[in-house]
Amino acid sequence: TEPRALETVPPWGGGDVHGYCLKMFEMLKKVDETPGMKIDFDLSAKELLMFLAEIEDGKALMQKLLSEGRLGFVGGDYAQAHYHEARSESALRQIRKGLEVFRDELGVRIDTFQHQETGLFENLPQILAAFGVEKGAIHTFVSAFEFLEAPSLEILSNFGRLELVHGETFAAWRGLDGTCIPLYLPIVQNHLSHDGEVEAVFDRFRDDEDY
Repeated sequence: TEPRALETVPPWGGGDVHGYCLKMFEMLKKVDETPGMKIDFDLSAKELLMFLAEIEDGKALMQKLLSEGRLGFVGGDYAQAHYHEARSESALRQIRKGLEVFRDELGVRIDTFQHQETGLFENLPQILAAFGVEKGAIHTFVSAFEFLEAPSLEILSNFGRLELVHGETFAAWRGLDGTCIPLYLPIVQNHLSHDGEVEAVFDRFRDDEDY
């Protein structure tokens, strides 16, 4: 893309699909080489299929780590669609197809919903529960939640920091029909999270007008 996004800049990201898949494979190999290390991926089914097509030994390594209890997946819908725009019917197809892909390719049943991007709408808990998803987690990108019965800003996420009025760890995520699933609120104590590799990339390209 022009200008290039930081997600395409190694070593943080990859310049193309194959580059991203190699980055993911390197992470899996690092887990395999490090006793006691575990990893979860927030991954869509489409991304999984792309990874398996690009990396010859990727499936075997995933199956090995799965058998050892050192690899997990959250999310699991087909393409991380923006459900707040497409709503119920699209979400139903996305979740059903995505879970089928993970089951057929890796024998995995995903029970935790999480989206990297926004994608929430009023009756998503009902659809998730219907397909056996037992809990959810919110991302740490900028977002806000409010109680409709008493409108006020209750939860504010600011890139790694969650500011909660009552300091809760879990909330009941309720759909329009009353279906509830637990929603985990990933609290970071009073500071932004830092990643040295990411910070180095930002520093390198901070003054480059093409980025």
